[in-house]
Amino acid sequence: MNNKEDHNNRVFLVNLSTINFTKYNKQYLPLPHLGILCLKEIAKNYDIDIEVLDGDFNNLNDEKILKMILKAKPKVIGFSTFQNIIERIIGLIKRIHEKLPDTIIIFGGVHASISAIDIIRDITEVNYIIKGEAEVSFPKLLLSLLKIKQTNFTEIDGLVYRLDDKIIENKASIFPDLDLLPNIGIPQISVTNEISLISSRGCVSNCSFCCTPYYMKLIGNSIYRYQSPEKVINDITQIIQSSENKEISIYFPDSDFLGINDKTIERASKIADSILSNKIIVEIKIACQAKAIVKAGIEFWKKWAKAGLTMVFCGFESGSDEDLAYYNKSSSVNDGLEAYRILSECNICLHIGFIMFNPYSNEEKLLKNINFLKEVDQLHIYGNISREVSAYPGTKIFQDLEANKLLSFNKPYLAIQINYKNKSIEDIKMALCSHSPEQMYVDFLCYKFDFAIGSYKKTIPFNKYIYKVDEVLSKTYLNYKKDRANIIESYATKIIKSFNENINDIGNEMNCALLKRHQEFMSNIRNNISITKTKTNLSSLLLSFVKKKIVIQ
Repeated sequence: MNNKEDHNNRVFLVNLSTINFTKYNKQYLPLPHLGILCLKEIAKNYDIDIEVLDGDFNNLNDEKILKMILKAKPKVIGFSTFQNIIERIIGLIKRIHEKLPDTIIIFGGVHASISAIDIIRDITEVNYIIKGEAEVSFPKLLLSLLKIKQTNFTEIDGLVYRLDDKIIENKASIFPDLDLLPNIGIPQISVTNEISLISSRGCVSNCSFCCTPYYMKLIGNSIYRYQSPEKVINDITQIIQSSENKEISIYFPDSDFLGINDKTIERASKIADSILSNKIIVEIKIACQAKAIVKAGIEFWKKWAKAGLTMVFCGFESGSDEDLAYYNKSSSVNDGLEAYRILSECNICLHIGFIMFNPYSNEEKLLKNINFLKEVDQLHIYGNISREVSAYPGTKIFQDLEANKLLSFNKPYLAIQINYKNKSIEDIKMALCSHSPEQMYVDFLCYKFDFAIGSYKKTIPFNKYIYKVDEVLSKTYLNYKKDRANIIESYATKIIKSFNENINDIGNEMNCALLKRHQEFMSNIRNNISITKTKTNLSSLLLSFVKKKIVIQ
């Protein structure tokens, strides 16, 4: 049965955008939701066609998604849940339920899995929750809901549902063999040449702020699992063969593409060997932790650079070993510094995760963070000095902060406010974080330029333009990057050390200085624009911010 032929049997899977896109910020987070994409591909095996509304990947804001749903009137809608968007999801499903009361609502994902009982008890519009990995359970549920094949709900692992006045919670579901997952890179080719794949699940660490360890224990398997080198290479080869000679870039956003034990390093090494021996031309980007970079050694990374590795995402998180211990990180500050040195020597671009603030932060730790970011050449990224630790239900940090009465929330699965032991540190956080929305766009440009120049790209696509990379542009950007870091260091340090001054005014001054310098940079590189696709651009938007701020000053 092809459910596209039956209007009443349409199935939608929805991922609300993490920042609720407007016409000005469509540049951000262009990655597809890989879990939803995987379910769509698996459902094809059961002759079920799923339509995906991916806010991030398809640049859809909530209102656009709502209009599409109300027009299509699907029978089933599944939502991927995250804590930072759960309240928007709840608001959306209530509006859907008013117009389409017979539409079945299903929640899935890590957040819904962890808080399944609370959510289904409190939110009557939610009919079912899939707890755990949904690749087996979700198709079974759909077959029953679409009346293709009746299934006893007690036989669907991970299903949480209401039965009369009771809430039934089946044992969590887990996919048995990651090598059996579909190649989710193939359907991405028609949309982009920047493909995302997952080659492992779980994590080798147990970070106190991360819900992955708790989630994996919840579903009954806390072991870090990974695909075989043969499966990874086969997927890469199929993608390239299907790409019609496109230049393909593949990003593996696994928590750990390689871990800190010899087996995972050996697996990653075999993948690089296969790429080289088969003369596969592909660009690779991965994620791993600092200790793994150091453990693998520089010869490993030199080999990977030859195999096409151009970028590594690494959660450095802090420049304070005391904070790293609180986050239960397996890597130290020295590991971070050594990882930066190794990747720099191999000409591999580094993109880091970083947490500037937590409820126990103090002036000394914040200044250590500033100094560390400078040492690893990441101080020009504003997000690195304005991020706060998260407290997700089930994590050690959530338990600690709740016990110390440093959390405020109505329900643990809803938005959570973190309170600080030291009010002056919270004021510092606000002075820095209040400018993140404007600076986020500039950060995205910096990511693009850092990567393109560091990996010797010939062009840089950004904001409907394509910039030609030459010696002049590279030098101009590196000077801008240095100036941006210096501005951030100067003002952020002043904010951290200023207890008697109005630090919000200092934060405003910093924001104006950064935006003004950015506008100068954009003006200086106009000669490098090789293709113009639109007259509307990010530069003009930022100029309006600058003018507005200067008038206020």
